[in-house]
Amino acid sequence: MNFSLGKTWEDYVSQQVGSGQFNNASEVVRDALRLQQERLLKLEVLRREVSLGADALDQGRVVKTNAAKLIARAKASRATK
Repeated sequence: MNFSLGKTWEDYVSQQVGSGQFNNASEVVRDALRLQQERLLKLEVLRREVSLGADALDQGRVVKTNAAKLIARAKASRATK
């Protein structure tokens, strides 16, 4: 596969390799693609959850809560993963 990044991204890739964090340009690109894939998967889950929430609201299934409770629940959920 062959592609052009343009000067700005080529410079960035070179800086990353030069920093010693990556051995070569391919590692930088693979890491960027992995991060993009993770972001897109998280976005897909978020969209699905928002859709489920909207459906629940439409059906009258509503639970009263507040920001502090939501944050605590999110933190607890993250801790179990």
